[in-house]
Amino acid sequence: MLIKPSYTNIYNGMTVLGGHVQVEGGSLEFKGKHGVYLSKSRVALKDVKMTYAGNDNDVDFIKVEGGTVMSEGIQINGNSYGQGVKVNGGYVVLIRPSLNKVRTGVTIQNAEVTMISSSINFTGGYGVNLNVGKAILNKVEITHTGNNSADLIKARGKGSKLVF
Repeated sequence: MLIKPSYTNIYNGMTVLGGHVQVEGGSLEFKGKHGVYLSKSRVALKDVKMTYAGNDNDVDFIKVEGGTVMSEGIQINGNSYGQGVKVNGGYVVLIRPSLNKVRTGVTIQNAEVTMISSSINFTGGYGVNLNVGKAILNKVEITHTGNNSADLIKARGKGSKLVF
C-alpha cells in the first residue's frame, strides 16, 4: 500500500504486472506513455491526482489489459493530451472521477466499465468509446471543449451493452 506518494517529472508512472497495488492520496506527474498500467493485475486508487506534463497524444492515464481497477475520487489533468482510461479486457469501477482536458475520455474493448458521479471533459474525438463490452454510466457528465466535432458516446460491436 502506498499512502500519499508524490512523483514529479517522471517518464512513466506505475506498472503492475500480475500483482496487487493500493494507492491512497498523492500525486503523479509524468511525461511518458502511461500514468498507471496494469496487466492481469488489481489496482485500487483513492484520491490520486494525475497530471500529464508531456506533449504526446498517444498517452494513457490508466491503461488496463486484463485486470481490475477500483477507484474513487481520482483527478486526471491531460492538458489537452492523451486518453483518460483505456481498458482492453478487464473490469473497472470509477467512482467520482474527474477526467479533465483529456484528448479522449474512456475506451472500452472486451471489458466492463462502471462510472458513477463522473465528469469527462475532452478536446478530441470522443468521450466514451465502447467496442464489444459493457459500459454502465450513472450520473456521468460528458463535455466536449475542442474546436472540431466529436462523439460524446460511441458504441459498436455485436454484444455491446450501454446502460444509463
